[in-house]
Amino acid sequence: VEATGLPPECCLHSPVTSDQVVEQGRRLLGLQKVRRLSGIVGNSRPVREVLTTIAQVGPLNVPVLVNGESGTGKELVAQALHAQSRRADEPFVTINVGSLAESLLESELFGHEKGAFTGAISRHAGVFERANGGTLFLDELGEMSPRMQVKLLRVLETREFTRVGGSQTLATDVRIVAATHRDLDAEMAAGRFRGDLYYRLKVVRIDLPPLRDRPDDILPLADKFLRATRERHGLRIRGFTRSAMATLLRYAWPGNVRELRNVVDAAAVLARGEFIDLDDLAEEVRGTARDTPSALPVRHTGEFEAGPGEAGLADRTMLRILAELQRLSDRVDEL
Repeated sequence: VEATGLPPECCLHSPVTSDQVVEQGRRLLGLQKVRRLSGIVGNSRPVREVLTTIAQVGPLNVPVLVNGESGTGKELVAQALHAQSRRADEPFVTINVGSLAESLLESELFGHEKGAFTGAISRHAGVFERANGGTLFLDELGEMSPRMQVKLLRVLETREFTRVGGSQTLATDVRIVAATHRDLDAEMAAGRFRGDLYYRLKVVRIDLPPLRDRPDDILPLADKFLRATRERHGLRIRGFTRSAMATLLRYAWPGNVRELRNVVDAAAVLARGEFIDLDDLAEEVRGTARDTPSALPVRHTGEFEAGPGEAGLADRTMLRILAELQRLSDRVDEL
């Protein structure tokens, strides 16, 4: 199960038929393809479930709502869904709804004609026009105003829109993947998000777990980011010390995967030796370190596979146990 990345319930149990073997083979190949195309790292159960859902619904032309805290990788999921779809050769266009004022958002969504407003010196194609035939990723959808929710719902229902300042009706054929860090059920109950839009977008919902709920993925992710930074800057960093690894496991990562990447990037650039040590980590991360294991180097092994003289499964298991014991100790101190 761990090697394939499939959830345990997907494993075959004897007796099996040849059709079951073929179907499981297809699932395995599909999951491996999702891992390769998405860049999503991790073998924890929550991540395996996300990858399995992407493999299952990616080829289907249905809207998907991705829910998760900031920094959990919502855009990676959207890109993976697009790569798995029949639209993979068509455009993948993304827009952060929450970063734009309402007046500018309307123009970015639907485009505008020359002279539609002050500063509109030429015709502008919006994302619905640019993504035609492909996938449109609406990030931070929960920040959209009620007025823009109505306009978006109309386009989804009619598959038609008009540029700002224009009169020509244009057709669009896009697959919508939307993402938010907000609880849209609560937003809908409070009257801040339209129920008809919510249910149209939530044909399939994918919930991304925060990094604190998938500690088994912290070290593989750190390894991936370290390798990328090392190659990008031509560094000679070989890995992490045990104390640094234990601290990475102990930290709560409120900024999730994005924060981990930034911490590893900074530590790799500023490291004073061949191994990232506790003192090379950001101060807020070091603040969680107390009674850490001795700072013995752990060779950079790629996906943290075991090797002669290197930290393998036993080392990682012990580090996780130590980190969990420290968390429990901290909770007891607070009582």
